Amino acid sequence: EVLRLRVSCGQFSYANIGAPTILGVSGTVSSLQKHQWSIMQQYGIDSFSLMHSVYGESNFEYAAPPITISKEEDYFRDIVHQAKSVVEAGRAAIVFFRDSQHLQDFESSSYAREFHSQTTLKESLGDQDKYHAIKR
Repeated sequence: EVLRLRVSCGQFSYANIGAPTILGVSGTVSSLQKHQWSIMQQYGIDSFSLMHSVYGESNFEYAAPPITISKEEDYFRDIVHQAKSVVEAGRAAIVFFRDSQHLQDFESSSYAREFHSQTTLKESLGDQDKYHAIKR
């Protein structure tokens, strides 16, 4: 037999919140850097409140790779190298291209064949294909 104790964490009416309030949830707001806050302030967000999570401490770590500046002839090779290193670390890699032409150029390069498992989400796909690409 299992015992349980239901503890209410709080209750309020959204109707009592003033109109200029922006609500959102983020596990990273307390670690924003100065330049990130300046961007937030451009949208009228200049303060925040922190509340402990009912799910425990976050183990989120933002580990962005350094920005790589490549020679034009090494561009696709460097994309594949960065993506492979992320995948080999057990994480997903998402690559964005400026436009469809840049994506086509990459797909026709010899480097694109180095990806063994990839899904390409294109604006030209039908709704069902887009859905499957995202769900994968």
